[in-house]
Amino acid sequence: MESKIRIAIIDNGIDSVLLKDNIENNIYVNNTGITISEKNNINKQQFQHGTICALIIRKYCPMCDLTSIRLLDCKGKGRVSNLEAALQWCQDNNIKIVNLSFGTTHFADKRKIQKIINYFANRDMILISATSNDGYVTYPASFSKVIGVDSGNSFEFNRKMLLKKGIEIECLSEHEIVLNNCNILTPRSSSYAAPYVTAKIGNIFLLQEILNKKLLLKELDKENFNINSSYELIFEPDWISKAWIADFQNKSASKYYFDVITGDYEKIKEKIDTIIVKSKIALNGLDLKGKNIVYLGEKNLSTSNIDGYVWTKKNRIEQIEEIGKNRYVIDIPLILFKIHNEIDEYEWLNKLNINFGKDNYNAYVASFHEESILYGLEYIPREVLVKGANEILYNFLGSQIYYLKSDVIVISIGNEFYTDESFIQWDMLINIEKYKGKVNVCIVCGEYEEYNLQYDSIDSTIIYDVYRNIIKGFSEGKNV
Repeated sequence: MESKIRIAIIDNGIDSVLLKDNIENNIYVNNTGITISEKNNINKQQFQHGTICALIIRKYCPMCDLTSIRLLDCKGKGRVSNLEAALQWCQDNNIKIVNLSFGTTHFADKRKIQKIINYFANRDMILISATSNDGYVTYPASFSKVIGVDSGNSFEFNRKMLLKKGIEIECLSEHEIVLNNCNILTPRSSSYAAPYVTAKIGNIFLLQEILNKKLLLKELDKENFNINSSYELIFEPDWISKAWIADFQNKSASKYYFDVITGDYEKIKEKIDTIIVKSKIALNGLDLKGKNIVYLGEKNLSTSNIDGYVWTKKNRIEQIEEIGKNRYVIDIPLILFKIHNEIDEYEWLNKLNINFGKDNYNAYVASFHEESILYGLEYIPREVLVKGANEILYNFLGSQIYYLKSDVIVISIGNEFYTDESFIQWDMLINIEKYKGKVNVCIVCGEYEEYNLQYDSIDSTIIYDVYRNIIKGFSEGKNV
């Protein structure tokens, strides 16, 4: 049992005078990403966001030592790259609980933040983060390894809303605190709900240090929080930093979004956080303690002996069927790709995604193949269509693009899975195949005539040329 628990608040700084208490450390991350000790107290005229978070934590967890790490300026802006330096300081100084009452909804920041978060979360750091107040998917709050918090009230609990945003907890954010010698009530805001959860976690750690997120959420469930009951179902395996792949190899020119460690499992198991398999037989005889599992196979997988995260296609099917019950509208362009087996599907999809991103288009890029999740792409299980649930899939996609603020949908339906592209209303259909040593690309844009392109081989220049024709087709509204 700890006498005091150490908690870091990464925000715009804490005014120890207004806190009416000392803080253990006062750290500032400068523009070059260097953490330095901040000697001067922050300007009292600035927005006291970090100080309010500290007051909330101190109110509900008085037996804590607070560290302030100033990452944000007086306008609440900060550099994504500086987050790594802030969390590294926490790790170096053995601080296990970190409150992040900020985030971003911009797609361009996702991968950078994900890599940083996964590195530290996989090293036993508990990260509590607020979701966006405007209701969109927020990073890092929506990542699987983060305890995401939304503001709510005790009279209404919207579990499906949390499910759509990838958030686990909804709780009250209105707290009575004393600021500038005045009693105030904090407004409804996720950034003031997160420190309340942080305080409760601090109290749990005073009794027992629980570094497993699933077990920690079970303890928080006893505190009468509104907790998403689906938190044990991981819908996206977005947590991986270093993985060992048991029974297959990457055949694409594209790299996985994480690092792959090779070698004998017994020799490298301390270096990895995740095991990836296609056959559950490949798990037999392995020490799975503390390991997460990504299972790409067809048969059911028993998870009773796995204490980490587990992803299976069944998780994704349940997510689609649950969210797809509500009606949504797709009001952005939808492009279907029929990519034949001899073409590197993941290389095409990733390069297209990059090209869209460079032009500041947020593309929702999905495949019918399970392995797509390892490249950071979206996955649509073909079983959803086998069930004839076209409306459910349509509603699910409509929900996804709304909460992710997507600009375009790209779906590779796979030539071997689904030959009838009428399962969903598309705006552009692109067929890619090899024939007699040539790469043929056929583009059909809406009701207009098809346009055929032919190339001698495939490289990034060819993929960009197809991308350019996609943009041209939509911008001109006529034959590409």
